[in-house]
Amino acid sequence: MTDILEIPDDGDKYFRLGYQAAKDNRREQALSYLTKSYQLTQSTEALTELLALYYQAREIDFIISFIKDHEIETARFLENPTLAEIYLSIPLSSTDYDQALLTLYEFKEQIPSYFALDTKIQQAILQIRDKRSIKAKWLDWINDNASKLMVAEFNTLSAQQQLTYLNISYTLPFKQMKAHYQAILLEKHVLNFVKTDLLHYYAKQSFEFEFEFTWFNELKTLSNHSLIPLEQDTVYLQALEHIVILSEQENPHLTEMIQHALRIQAMIYYPFTHELLANPIAWYHTYLGLNGLQEFTTDKTDVNPNLIQTIQKANQEYIQLMEEQIIE
Repeated sequence: MTDILEIPDDGDKYFRLGYQAAKDNRREQALSYLTKSYQLTQSTEALTELLALYYQAREIDFIISFIKDHEIETARFLENPTLAEIYLSIPLSSTDYDQALLTLYEFKEQIPSYFALDTKIQQAILQIRDKRSIKAKWLDWINDNASKLMVAEFNTLSAQQQLTYLNISYTLPFKQMKAHYQAILLEKHVLNFVKTDLLHYYAKQSFEFEFEFTWFNELKTLSNHSLIPLEQDTVYLQALEHIVILSEQENPHLTEMIQHALRIQAMIYYPFTHELLANPIAWYHTYLGLNGLQEFTTDKTDVNPNLIQTIQKANQEYIQLMEEQIIE
């Protein structure tokens, strides 16, 4: 009698291909294969691997859309600990904090104890409570027209806390927040790195307006429509390209660190990135020289006092961000 070989169906084939592609860091292929596998099988394995890829990339909006489009019920996320943890990210991304807490409490009651997610659930609950409390503070400041009081408290926060406050404020109507944003931008004690986050939010507004802000103790006036997000700024992008090529030739072991330093300094100097990166090769050698990573020689640096002062100014804030562990 001849043994009958079991030939995997297309759903299983796509799952195997997607699983291997994910292991090999071929993300786009993995997403394509796993999506096909889930569409054919609706299997827990395909769902887990697929959503895990989006979860790792923090693409929570896609996860929410996928759940809605495929009418996936909450019970599916109780099938293994990975899916349960992914589900926790959904209420955490919500701006309806009361509903998010209700969702978490209900989910907590259903999760099997052996999933060992009690600590993560409690952390999620505390995070949402904190967000709700911060939103309530913003609403109080708005109702009381208390920009001065707001700035006084804002200055007591760490830079990371300030960024959290700003991110929550972006869920409120811009017109209600505008006076408070102006007060933050004028405040000389708020780091430029923090102000850059707010300026990027300004750049997204469809209507045009002028605003003032303090930048390294200088009062500036700009239009929000003159702001170019850093990831679209050709000065920054071209400088990054030149510096990466040079670093790969001269110091390949430093390339990742230099890319990171360039981005942080560009964010600190935003929106006047051109003052920092007008000569990217000079920035590269001057930065390495000032930080003791290569010999500081004028023939390499194309050095000038203004460039040294510019980088040192950015470095001062960079060090403060490192001390607060906002950057590594």
